[in-house]
Amino acid sequence: MHDIAEHLGETLVAPLRRTRPWMKFVAIVGFIESGFALIGALMIMTVFSIMPLPQQPPNMPHGFFVSMGLMELIAAALIFVPSLLLFRYAMSLDRIEKNGTLETLATALERQHAFWKFVGICLIIGICMWLLGMIAMIAFSFSMAAAQLH
Repeated sequence: MHDIAEHLGETLVAPLRRTRPWMKFVAIVGFIESGFALIGALMIMTVFSIMPLPQQPPNMPHGFFVSMGLMELIAAALIFVPSLLLFRYAMSLDRIEKNGTLETLATALERQHAFWKFVGICLIIGICMWLLGMIAMIAFSFSMAAAQLH
């Protein structure tokens, strides 16, 4: 029985082990990208809240740039969270190398599940927002066409 568990464990772990460096790479690049997005958001909110805006049309309120900065902050979080989940998964695979029990494998697979669950939820939200945007664009187009007829 022990040989079967050992063989099964190696059969499952070997493909995961080969993907670990790529998971770490993608996670680290995600952390860096999230950091740049955070810096960009802070710069947008700071610079455009202090800087005087031109008074001639089209004049944009300072709140517009603050909301752009907040959207950038949300983007930074949406990049950071999956990067963190992916990095935790990669670290779990490191623990399998050192302590190859089925419990460590189960922990790694649970972390993989958390990553894909987050990505799936973000995908569903993105599709819904895209559909709402399309409906809003169609409604806006019809309202503009109706306004032109009158």
